[in-house]
Amino acid sequence: MDTNNIKIGDVVAYYNSDGFVSSAITSLTHSKYSHVAIYIGSGMLVEGDGYSGHVKYKPIIEYKNHLGIYTLDFLTDEQRNAIASYMESKVGLKYDRLLLLWLFIKYKLHIKLPYINDTKVVCSEICNDAYKSIGKEYELSKKRFPIPDDILKKLKFIGSY
Repeated sequence: MDTNNIKIGDVVAYYNSDGFVSSAITSLTHSKYSHVAIYIGSGMLVEGDGYSGHVKYKPIIEYKNHLGIYTLDFLTDEQRNAIASYMESKVGLKYDRLLLLWLFIKYKLHIKLPYINDTKVVCSEICNDAYKSIGKEYELSKKRFPIPDDILKKLKFIGSY
């Protein structure tokens, strides 16, 4: 698949267990994927990036051969552009590294702790919020802190990149 077949607003899901964080996330969540982002067009993604510590732009080519592409076929161009605009409006927000520890406690130790932080995000949370921004019915997961698999359940897999 090439980027010409990826539409604005599609969710790209990263699979690779080379890094410690990616391995830990896939192991804890029993997921194939450790990371998600939104395609905004022109070969670019917007993602919540745990390594840099903020939401940022990233060329999709940097994830080549490690992505699954997911879509909602019935979205209009206007809705897709609204998803991309939402993501772009979040560039610069801080990444919530503490939430990763909270998720570790939840999935590994099976302890549910309260957690409130509305100023930082993680990748799957911001992708879910982008879809929810076009209408509550488009929310991909009802969970407050979804993992990558949670937001992919309502989407259709269209290929690998």
